[in-house]
Amino acid sequence: MAKKKKSCRARQASSSLGKTPDSTTISNTDIKFPGNLRNSIASVALASQPIKFIVGPDRTEFTLHSHLVAQQSPILEVLVSSGTGVVQKTIDWEHVDESAFLCFSQHIYTGQYDPLKLETKFHWRTAEDEWKNRVLCHIKIYIFASCYGVEALMDSSFARLKSDLGGAKTNKAAIAAFPGILRFCCCCSIGCPAQVMDLVKKSAASLVFDLLKLDDFRTLVRDYPDLAIDVLFRMVE
Repeated sequence: MAKKKKSCRARQASSSLGKTPDSTTISNTDIKFPGNLRNSIASVALASQPIKFIVGPDRTEFTLHSHLVAQQSPILEVLVSSGTGVVQKTIDWEHVDESAFLCFSQHIYTGQYDPLKLETKFHWRTAEDEWKNRVLCHIKIYIFASCYGVEALMDSSFARLKSDLGGAKTNKAAIAAFPGILRFCCCCSIGCPAQVMDLVKKSAASLVFDLLKLDDFRTLVRDYPDLAIDVLFRMVE
């Protein structure tokens, strides 16, 4: 069993196959590989040894095919085999966010991820919840992918984050949810990546007059005065 990572400051830290009996299971027939990759990848991937991942503080169990995990980056290739070449049976990822893991799982089987598929599991009830959690999902995925060197997932999550933030100015739910995004970035225990933090602050600067009407935002800048200064500087850039 892999040892729990305590931090991933330099490069931080969920559709599954074969979860435990109290979880949803996705059969092999549900996996849809892109076009001409179907035969070449599916035959190798689905024949590879499955690995049980124990994810998040709730220690939810998921099973993924080792070949697909190892193919995502050199870091994951070493992790899957503990550097010995022998595939591990279980990896403890208690430090990994479950929503990020679920989207990573979608990505390795389909080449993309869809945060909306997490809505039922995590009970997003309002438009504000939906926007906030979708954006947080992009950020958490970027953090996870940067930790484990999954460059394709880093690029995808950052592009989608940029797109969602870019549409926030005309979205009342997004404006209402924005203080929660900023607070997450400020409070992230392992540090929010600089590229993400810069993008979020630039977006906040473009929304600042709307945000100043919100009690949550005014409380946030009192709690984090440096944030207020950074946002102010970005307003005049």
